[in-house]
Amino acid sequence: MKRLIDLTNTSKAKLLFDLFPEELPLFLEHLNKVCYDIEERKEVHLKEWNNGFIQFHFWLALSNEILGILKRHKSICRKAVLFLPINYFSLILICL
Repeated sequence: MKRLIDLTNTSKAKLLFDLFPEELPLFLEHLNKVCYDIEERKEVHLKEWNNGFIQFHFWLALSNEILGILKRHKSICRKAVLFLPINYFSLILICL
């Protein structure tokens, strides 16, 4: 097995799924709630944003992209796992 630092984001995501498969539905539920919150309260978040590393509009675009993927792949069989690279992140999707 490669060292953790040598793994790609997608490989790291697969490793997390392999280690914690029962935790993924809870994680995806939380991720969905966070993305909806960012979208619904974007004016508040923009006003209070103080992260100099990532601009809010980039974060909002990422959040919207994740929401779209979660909606499109909602009907995936519970056993199926999809590893999707999203810009600099990887997202693991399983049907909730």
